[in-house]
Amino acid sequence: MDVIEILQPAESKKLETLEATIKTNLKSFYDVGVALAEIRDSRLYRASHATFEAYCKDRWDMSRIHAFRMIESASVYKNLLPMGNIPQSERQARPLTSLEPEQQIEVWAKVVETAPEGKITAKHIQAVIKESKNEPPTKKTTRLPKIPKEDIFEDSFIAAFNAFYYEIQNAKMGKWQKTSKEAVLYHVGLITDLITI
Repeated sequence: MDVIEILQPAESKKLETLEATIKTNLKSFYDVGVALAEIRDSRLYRASHATFEAYCKDRWDMSRIHAFRMIESASVYKNLLPMGNIPQSERQARPLTSLEPEQQIEVWAKVVETAPEGKITAKHIQAVIKESKNEPPTKKTTRLPKIPKEDIFEDSFIAAFNAFYYEIQNAKMGKWQKTSKEAVLYHVGLITDLITI
């Protein structure tokens, strides 16, 4: 059974204020990200939920992954704030979360300077990030083959696979800088070994 704690009056008031920020600014990723970070870090969710993940899902219909993206994007926004021209959406800020704060500033300055027709897109940001890391252009992602209709899958398997696939894809976008391709393939092989035909 989940343990629910009673908040102190000051904590309850703070939670109420932060939730009002989220509710009124749900489209303003910076304000929402800052509010979510404070709720998570101060554990203000504990009056109604045992975990931050459960709180986000029940209160805001927001996955843990999305909540953390909002928090990380707000951190990027705050880091770039002194520059003046800052990301206008979580989608613009998200690719920069894989960089160190100093790199974020350098890359963002180049993004603003080189944006085609002054339009900043997530695709352009990714290209500038790759260029700054001296990486070759990425290949187009290969699509997974279609699953034959006669194959049967449990809903729980599909949910677990999708979560795993999303996490791998998310981590690949810059967070595996020191992990070799061979190491990744080795660990994927371990998962393959679990499957018996």
